[in-house]
Amino acid sequence: MAEELQGLIDRIQKDGVDKAEEQAKGIVKAAEVKAAAIVKKAEEAAEAKRKQAEQDAESFRERGEQALRQAARDLLLSVGQALDGLMTAAVRSDVTDALSGDGLKPVLIEAVNGYFKSAEGSVDLAVLVGEDRVKDVEAWFAEKFAGKLKQGMEVKPDASVVSGFRLSVKDSKVQHDFTRDAIAETLARLLRPRLAALVKEAAGNMTE
Repeated sequence: MAEELQGLIDRIQKDGVDKAEEQAKGIVKAAEVKAAAIVKKAEEAAEAKRKQAEQDAESFRERGEQALRQAARDLLLSVGQALDGLMTAAVRSDVTDALSGDGLKPVLIEAVNGYFKSAEGSVDLAVLVGEDRVKDVEAWFAEKFAGKLKQGMEVKPDASVVSGFRLSVKDSKVQHDFTRDAIAETLARLLRPRLAALVKEAAGNMTE
């Protein structure tokens, strides 16, 4: 009787241990599955953040490059405008020097000579100069164009002429401008394409 009772106790204990072990294995298995899911979810989140970070970095790089290109364009535009201003001022200064004093005489005489050669028949011409140059020009013309002066050519003061002169046909709207500003603007207009090419060349060298 005692032996049968002991056997029953042993079987109960064995069944309990086996069941406990089975439950433990189930718990471990479930924990492993859950842990794997957590790890996978964490990896997916990390990958998503990495991709987002790469996209943000690329977007930032593109915006930075665009900002740099715009800044470079603005700088070149500013430099071009400054150079144009310097060139125009330099040309105006050179023209002023060329037309000052006796430097005006050969230019003026050559222009009047050319005007009469190209004109057909008799032309009444007015030469407009600054008020401070009237006497000089009249003296030059008295020597070179005495006959023309007698025929009606005039030397007239014009307060708007700072340097240089204008040729005007009387009783008509025909006028040729040889003033400092007109000559300087013409020369500057001719020089601007070359200046623009130099700025563009310099810009190309900056990007290399």
